[in-house]
Amino acid sequence: TDYGYNVIKIKDGKVSITEASCKNKICVNHNKISMDNESIICIPNKLVVTIVSETKNKIDDIAH
Repeated sequence: TDYGYNVIKIKDGKVSITEASCKNKICVNHNKISMDNESIICIPNKLVVTIVSETKNKIDDIAH
């Protein structure tokens, strides 16, 4: 876009940004995401990548 570019990688159920034109590279250094509602955001390039679950009310874990 006019703001820059990002390369998004999806592998083994996880999403990451492998390359970006922004100066700070926070999005590139962010951990891979795979859980519902997790996001990677690149503010300079105005990009938001968010995991959206297809299953409603899915429980990821229960602590006792």
